[in-house]
Amino acid sequence: MTAPPIPTTSRSRTLVWLAALTACAAPSTVPDEPLPALVAFLREAHPDPHRFLSAVALDERLQVETAALGPSPEPSALARGASRLAAAIADAHVAVGLGPEAGEGPQLPFLLVRAGDRVFLDASEPSFPVGTEVLEVEGRPVDAFLDALAAMATVDGDRPEVRRAEAQRRLSFLGLMELGPRDHYELVVRRPGASAEELRLPATDRAGLARLTSTRYSAPRWGPGPTTGAPWTPSLVRLDDDTHLLRLPSFGSNDETTFTARVSELFEEVPSDARLVIDLRGNEGGNRLLGVAVLRRLLDRPFAQWRRVSTRIRAIPAAFRDHVSFPIVPETALTTFPGERRGDVWVFDGDPLADRMIPSPNPHRGRLIVFVDDATSSAAVEMLAALLTHREDVVVIGTETQGGCDRHTGEMPVVFQVESLAVLVSLFEIDLVSIPGCRPGHGVEPHVPVAYTADDFLAGEDPFVAALQRL
Repeated sequence: MTAPPIPTTSRSRTLVWLAALTACAAPSTVPDEPLPALVAFLREAHPDPHRFLSAVALDERLQVETAALGPSPEPSALARGASRLAAAIADAHVAVGLGPEAGEGPQLPFLLVRAGDRVFLDASEPSFPVGTEVLEVEGRPVDAFLDALAAMATVDGDRPEVRRAEAQRRLSFLGLMELGPRDHYELVVRRPGASAEELRLPATDRAGLARLTSTRYSAPRWGPGPTTGAPWTPSLVRLDDDTHLLRLPSFGSNDETTFTARVSELFEEVPSDARLVIDLRGNEGGNRLLGVAVLRRLLDRPFAQWRRVSTRIRAIPAAFRDHVSFPIVPETALTTFPGERRGDVWVFDGDPLADRMIPSPNPHRGRLIVFVDDATSSAAVEMLAALLTHREDVVVIGTETQGGCDRHTGEMPVVFQVESLAVLVSLFEIDLVSIPGCRPGHGVEPHVPVAYTADDFLAGEDPFVAALQRL
């Protein structure tokens, strides 16, 4: 059976309004309250809603969140409750978003970074000396504040340390959800060699938030961003006479033509036998065809990313139909899913995009290294899976990736909406090609582990590059 291409957009964090979850299975009608409605939908449509959280445990969490909301909750409170429930599912493809007005209002005027066991002010308006530690945020110890944000952070897999790291990465988004828009934000900090002091920082705006992101002191650790073009634009850095670094910050674009042309242009600058570093740090995935465009320049034989794909549904259950929309791919991608019924799921064996996974005439043959971290996820992990399966000389440097090295949820994103709440939910489950050394339930584990220390931060050094230099 020849399969039509399955939609390639996996994960997106910058969408929609807000949503939440629900109670028991197979309701004839949607529960009246938003949180029970969302849980009900997840139980009906999500590929594996109880993989990390039992039905009983999810019911208990739902009861706690519903009771805390009370009658007629504010949208912000609903968003927080929904986010905590979504985080408990341990699937980064269940994404709760804020409305567009949130991005237009006051924004947090600071960014934080944890290095070792210390939390530093990474960027702020106004700026402070490098090495300024943050002790409290709005009257809470900084660790307690970050833990509150971590409880709302959706990541692939049930790893608390990854959720805490995600809270740091999503500080502006989750911090605004937790604290709400304010004119000022209060911190207690300690400058290098000084005593603790209280700060009252005026809120910034969207442009200010962009400035903070571009000036964060930890930028070397996050990898060089593109100097021109969109945030997903690939870029190339020459590290030494024999080593080039190809930065792939995101696959979050549907412009495959532009991306592929840029990749081809960059590979023309790299000698075919040079050592090449593929930097996937912070790449949360998106359109896996962008990863395929890179793989075609790195592999010398036909390849695959998936072993199989499955779904529990091929049509939105009737009770939920009026609450579901298809913002990225058409509904026909679900209703025409080509798999066969096996037990409770429809399954398609193989990779539906295999006919696109053909190497270019002259793929790169030099030594290959990949940088990853615990933000590397979804389509970026799918790209890494193909590399590790089809090349034996790949060395992975960094930290364990998000999700599992064997499977993840993704593809076929829909938006489920009740009242002011909207949640992006993906409906397919993917089994990846078999990665050598994969431990099911773990992410892809590095050959060369890297830890980010306070000394790295204070010196403005990239420990990934330091590890590379020791190879």
